Amino acid sequence: MKYVFGFNVGVELYKKFPTIQVFTQDRLIDEFELDDSHTYQEFSLFNDDEQLADKSFRHVLNNVSKKVNLYILNADCLQDNIRLVVRNKDSNYTNGFMTKSTLIRFAHIFLMPEQIFLNEDAQSQIIRHWDNIGLPDTDPTKEHGKKFITKWPMCMDYRGRQYGGDVTFTIPISHDMKYKHFNRDPQIEEYYPANDLGFDGGNHKNVFVSVSRFMRVCKKISNKYKHENQRNSD
Repeated sequence: MKYVFGFNVGVELYKKFPTIQVFTQDRLIDEFELDDSHTYQEFSLFNDDEQLADKSFRHVLNNVSKKVNLYILNADCLQDNIRLVVRNKDSNYTNGFMTKSTLIRFAHIFLMPEQIFLNEDAQSQIIRHWDNIGLPDTDPTKEHGKKFITKWPMCMDYRGRQYGGDVTFTIPISHDMKYKHFNRDPQIEEYYPANDLGFDGGNHKNVFVSVSRFMRVCKKISNKYKHENQRNSD
């Protein structure tokens, strides 16, 4: 099985764009310098969607630059983690003082099966199923012996924060259900059986998933970028 790993990063530039290295299993799969297409520019992916344009959550799905970097990865490359290593020494640091520097921030960081990313029908089916499931107990802290997968297919840990200087982002990969995935600690929100969403492989009956609102804009990203900016790991 192949997966799509993607991220949208915005740069608040001082003088020089940072460099990003992408690693899986300590294997360098890409190294590149960010450029003008990564310049920080927050914009909504819902501007052309009248049904979603006024939703209260629309701002949390904004991109922070024009470009989404995409990688098609084989499943065997995805074991422990993905690392993004940022090399950024751009500042006016002098004698212990600094007033200007280049900063970055991430919007979307996601990992999902290629067969879902490239298939609008599969995305729509997940969204429709999610919308139609009855409201469950929304407090996972009351549950025992269950695994909760939060905000699939996103990594939310670094979203919206500013980072300066050299920094490494290590994103653990989990294997609790049919698809490899990112994760975070359970929160007070809606979780549903992975099997009901078609995510369960049959061996994890106590796995519950919350789906990120990112899925509502995934098709916009896949349609725009699936023929651009891809680097194949084969």
